[in-house]
Amino acid sequence: MASAMIKSPCHTVASPFSFSSRTNIKNKHSPLFLVFLGVLTILSFGGSISDGPSLIHMTEAASLRAQSSLDVQQLSKQVVEQVLLSELSTLGRAGKLEQMEDALRPLFVALPKNEHGLLEPSAVRYALHRFFVSTRGWYVKGLLPGSTPSAGEQTSPALVMQDRVPEYIQSLFESHLSGQGLGLHELAAFAATLQDLVHAEAMGVLSGIYERVGISFGQNVTSDHLQEIVRMYLACYLFGPNLWEIVMASNETPWQDEVQALYPSWPEVALWAQDVQNSVTHEMHQVQSPFQALELPDPEDVVVAIGNQFGAFQDQECQSLKDSLVEIEYQKTGRVLLSDFYRGGLNSDWQFSESVQYLRMLGALDDSDPARLSVIIPNYLSSQSNCLASSSFYSVCCLSQCESLLSQLERAVGGPSASPSYLAALVASMPSETMDAPRNLSSTLLQRLEEIADQNHGQVPIHGRLFAQFLHHAYPRECPFPHEIGTTQSLTPEEWLAANGEESLASPEEMMHFVVLGSNQSNTTTTLQDEGLPLPWITTEELVVGISSHHRHHSHPNASDGPGVMRQVGLFLAAAAALWATSSRLWSSFHTPSDDLKLPRYIV
Repeated sequence: MASAMIKSPCHTVASPFSFSSRTNIKNKHSPLFLVFLGVLTILSFGGSISDGPSLIHMTEAASLRAQSSLDVQQLSKQVVEQVLLSELSTLGRAGKLEQMEDALRPLFVALPKNEHGLLEPSAVRYALHRFFVSTRGWYVKGLLPGSTPSAGEQTSPALVMQDRVPEYIQSLFESHLSGQGLGLHELAAFAATLQDLVHAEAMGVLSGIYERVGISFGQNVTSDHLQEIVRMYLACYLFGPNLWEIVMASNETPWQDEVQALYPSWPEVALWAQDVQNSVTHEMHQVQSPFQALELPDPEDVVVAIGNQFGAFQDQECQSLKDSLVEIEYQKTGRVLLSDFYRGGLNSDWQFSESVQYLRMLGALDDSDPARLSVIIPNYLSSQSNCLASSSFYSVCCLSQCESLLSQLERAVGGPSASPSYLAALVASMPSETMDAPRNLSSTLLQRLEEIADQNHGQVPIHGRLFAQFLHHAYPRECPFPHEIGTTQSLTPEEWLAANGEESLASPEEMMHFVVLGSNQSNTTTTLQDEGLPLPWITTEELVVGISSHHRHHSHPNASDGPGVMRQVGLFLAAAAALWATSSRLWSSFHTPSDDLKLPRYIV
């Protein structure tokens, strides 16, 4: 069978569920019923998908699946608005929003606030980026530091490019909150909205798989069906629709054998997915009545768990990759000479074969010494070269080992900045995977902290580029080197090819050139002393928000979590009004500085 004739189950398909179909089932035909349905959903079905697919999540999935005829990179603004409103309106309810708030609270407290004690847009994006990277390994499009949203044209003003979804959600908040900023509750709602949209997208893919297996979406499944559905979803998650169509084009070989031929680690990944399924089953049985017969879990719950946990599973491979790089590290610098990097690629021991141009664009190349180019280990590990584009909303990348270090500092500081001496004592007491503690910081590192404080009115902002650079010097194998904004791009190999017309991989001849060049250079075996680490240091500061915000609030480490009850009541009323407006539209649609003075720049 030709691949063109194959209908990939990885594509989303139209859904049997819609607002209109449910209203017909209920024999109600007015916008008022839609508002009632929305409020009922908010108050009664506000749990996460991991607790079972609620009515609102089925609606989100339906809306995403119904867009199969549109560009897959675009999303209905109404869908985004409805999901956000459903999260904002969970006032005072125990559940996932409270869990989100608990997870975000230490970061929220530590971030600089504006005059209202709230987060500015750049701080919101920074917080959400770190939250998803640390908890899921998700690098969400539109949240990456210094990222530029796609310039693609939208087919309708009612749609939004998916990498602009965070920007659009931010605009909704600014509209309803008069631009005052976001508190902890809104920040958690923002995170929950993005997560809900990701989960809804997964439901769209799952619906296509149901269709291929030959059963109705949402129908009870047998044990064999469950295993087939979960593994097929896993293949979609790994390959996406394009490679899947190649796999399914062969009638002579079982599809899982084709997958394994393309992806040798398939048995291990499939076994991990089975473990995830067993865990979901166990959790379901824990809350099930002992008088009920044991049931199989819903495939929806299993695939959501796979998406949530795959980052941690993939990080095992990232750790092996790091170990391989550290073995050939150049003089404890957190770097691998390019000649050694390519030598591994030529020996086929590792996949170290990205081109010099691609490495430089990713920010993984240290070319501060043109005669001795090197690859920065933590920058390389976290780059798009080692990511899996599993969703149109995000890529799964290596978990940041620097994140846990920065989180420890944030909890200890309890604010956006601290004195150089206090931070020096904290860092000296904090071990990492490759750095022992307690230790004595070098005089160079101590001097760097003092220099940062001199640029920032005597305090060190812990969310600025200079302190991130200090952490890279203190933990060169864990913390990435922070390049200046605009000097790097986070492009996948496919995006690099489209933009530059060339592959992201170096040719064997190019790799051999650098290997020979490295062999001809004198190699010293001496190790570096603590003093005078020859790592690049750029004096440009870039802050998450303005310097004035840092110093307005640095003396208040135990900042309020944000809006009080009256503010939340106001948000609920605004959400209800917007929900009415959205429902009415839906109902209608059914029927018709100088060189001497180094000023800080702000991360936006």
